[in-house]
Amino acid sequence: DLKLQFLYLIGKASPPPSPPPPVSPGRGVYSAVVALAHVDAGVAADGGGASTAMRTEVNGLVFNSDFDSGNLLDVHAVDNGTGADEYLCVVRADCEGTPHANINSSWFHFEVTGGAAGKAVIIHIKTQNPQVKLYGWDMRPVVKVGDEPFRRISNRCDTFTTPTNHFVITFPYTFESAEPVTFAFTYPYSMEFLEQSVGEWEAKARQRKIVFERSVIGKSLQGRSVACLHITSPKGKESDKQIVLLSARVHPGETPGSYMLHGLIEFLLRADNVVAQNLRQHFVFKIVPVLNPDGVALGHYRTDTNGLNLNRMYAAPTADKHPTILAMKKLFMALHATDRLLVYIDFHAHATKRGCFMYGNALSGERQVENLLFAKLLSLNSPKFDFAGCNFTSKNMKSKSKRDGLSKMGTGRVALASASGMTRCYTLEANYNTSVATDDDPSPAPYTPQVFYAIGEAVAVSILDLAGKNPNPIISETSYGTMDNLRAVLAKSIGAPVGGRPRPTGSAAARAPVRRTASASRHPSSAARTRAVSVPPARGVPLKRGAQVSLPTISKADDGAPYSARARKAQLNPRQPRGTVC
Repeated sequence: DLKLQFLYLIGKASPPPSPPPPVSPGRGVYSAVVALAHVDAGVAADGGGASTAMRTEVNGLVFNSDFDSGNLLDVHAVDNGTGADEYLCVVRADCEGTPHANINSSWFHFEVTGGAAGKAVIIHIKTQNPQVKLYGWDMRPVVKVGDEPFRRISNRCDTFTTPTNHFVITFPYTFESAEPVTFAFTYPYSMEFLEQSVGEWEAKARQRKIVFERSVIGKSLQGRSVACLHITSPKGKESDKQIVLLSARVHPGETPGSYMLHGLIEFLLRADNVVAQNLRQHFVFKIVPVLNPDGVALGHYRTDTNGLNLNRMYAAPTADKHPTILAMKKLFMALHATDRLLVYIDFHAHATKRGCFMYGNALSGERQVENLLFAKLLSLNSPKFDFAGCNFTSKNMKSKSKRDGLSKMGTGRVALASASGMTRCYTLEANYNTSVATDDDPSPAPYTPQVFYAIGEAVAVSILDLAGKNPNPIISETSYGTMDNLRAVLAKSIGAPVGGRPRPTGSAAARAPVRRTASASRHPSSAARTRAVSVPPARGVPLKRGAQVSLPTISKADDGAPYSARARKAQLNPRQPRGTVC
């Protein structure tokens, strides 16, 4: 009876021997919890989950995840006694049904056919990852009807966590037509779509006389190719050009990273854009779009086919366990050996921190100024990039995951910088859903692929600004005026004057109060909700009046000088986001 089912849910009784009876009028959420008890028991008894995809019919609707990046393990009808058509869709965790199974299961992607215009249903998505923050920020799955583009669903999701620590996302949907409907955690970017895009990019490059080459730098455990794209101009010797190395999708479910990279590539291939022309003329772009092709194809959220988080394996990758990471590390080291590698960026997505931001490494003196410079330029070029949301601390470099105990010392940005001594190694993050609310934008709109494209374009423009090759640099439109002035402001702000010894972070500049400012940005919203520090000009470096810099979380200057506990708290933000971090 209902009491027995409840006792089962709280772990004080055995699973119910038969399906639970309909629950008379009450909350639909509660009916889903009751149904979940039966689903858990059924899945355990059947030993399901070994297959990588499924196709099943439930009450006249056909649910299918048998396609590239699809993910759905099982579907059950939910009878709550009200006559509403409700379906509990169980997400397959990474490597489920194998010895490498783990709890990562936020990614879902499946198609539903058999609906009719006006048919209303309620969908319950059961996962093992409690993305409470993300859905608390009004994260909504995306839906595609027929061949139309994906869009976010129109209704806010309800969520709850079961006594067995499963996370359930609930939303209503009304079919608009009889065409197939596809639901996904967020905007999908599959291997098939990448292949289609690469073909289109090759055709554009050929038509526009742009150098665009595709090579294979390695194979995954299941034999999928790891492609590397090579983009530049035929003008000039490539050996005289600086190199930019970019990568994405080491975590399969982080599709915003792919969309940012996609936008950057589209921008590079523009024929009539002066900035794009200058980028191709002065740089060679090496781009690895997918580092975990098996995980992407199989619809994983975070790991590879061995259940490993590959973004913790860069310190000592092996050919038998981490072949794609080994290939990427070899590529990085070969490019670094040319002395022409300017910047390395690994593109990601984030679930527990809003906005777009960077993780960088904790360096000293002028190297840290140069490290911060690129992130600051990106904040000037993109209204979505939050410079103050960045983290350049040694603590963040060494932190360990509570989930698997692995250290960030094994991430691409940390391990490759440690192996090479390179200054500009970054992880670029974008939230799956939205930006941080500011005074200028109190209700930021949900992210779309177009927003991610624009961030990728801003990354490209910022690279040209960094190299001093932009004919219309953003810096000239700000109160900084010149790059030298901006460097001086950054140096003073972190206690490391350009050309001198770093100062302790207990300085007045480091202890400056928090206040909102937008004076240093073309886009006012990009500098809001930040710590602004007004800095006097360095000797011989005239600053325009009102020049300010918004500080990210940074480490103290590494000069051995004493510093106050208050300054340490201000510089080394001890609060780390919970859940999935890169």
